Amino acid sequence: MTGWGSVFAQAGYLDSYDRYDEGTREAPFARLGINYLLNDNWSVKLDGAYAGGKKWTDNLPNRIFDFNVESEIRPETWPVSLFTRYEFTQISYHALDSDQYRYGENFHTVMVGLKFRSGTTLHEADRAPGSLDLPSLGKWVAFNANEVE
Repeated sequence: MTGWGSVFAQAGYLDSYDRYDEGTREAPFARLGINYLLNDNWSVKLDGAYAGGKKWTDNLPNRIFDFNVESEIRPETWPVSLFTRYEFTQISYHALDSDQYRYGENFHTVMVGLKFRSGTTLHEADRAPGSLDLPSLGKWVAFNANEVE
């Protein structure tokens, strides 16, 4: 944490299974980001993540890139803050018969919404224990399996 915001890093392990064995398995991931506070009640967050792993019983090399940008503003007298968020996710794998072809998809998500706040500024919320969220693991699993079963 700094006077202007915070820098964060996460590491973890994703191991998902579904009925048709399409999920990402044995995938360590790393995430790095920054939350920049323009003032006590306006922040801009950037973060990126990478996960490796395997796909299907063929153990095809699988990878996930995730990049997110979010701006959040909380008017002083409001119990909520307003946010807008853009997420880019690329999930792909190599076929075993060819190193030159990578199969997969790019996903773009835009969100606009409200976050309920308990009377704290965004600056104070950034300093609170447990303020760091997780990467979009559910999206990584659902997009990779092409469906939710």
